[in-house]
Amino acid sequence: MTDQPKWTPGPWFYSGRIGFGHLITAPAQSGSRSQIAVAYGHDDDAPDTIGQANAHLIAAAPELYEALAALIDGRSVQPPPATIDGGKSVAYRNWELIEAGRAALSRARGSQ
Repeated sequence: MTDQPKWTPGPWFYSGRIGFGHLITAPAQSGSRSQIAVAYGHDDDAPDTIGQANAHLIAAAPELYEALAALIDGRSVQPPPATIDGGKSVAYRNWELIEAGRAALSRARGSQ
């Protein structure tokens, strides 16, 4: 990984409902848990499944970041030939995915 993350280290956890939202926490040095975020769904999300799904996605963010960084960082930045027989080559499609991953990591790092 090229840049050290500047956010609260993982793991993060979905810790249940809090008011109208869903709480995401991380272990604190004191042994308790510190609040990371509260996620909400849409107003018309009656059972609030979207809010809970948002909370689970946010809670997984540190692990998702680490996994993507392990796959992407250090990969070649040179695109391979774009086409073979009029269609995109597999290598070019893979390069596009690597570039999309690199852009997502840059956004998470606050660089974009």
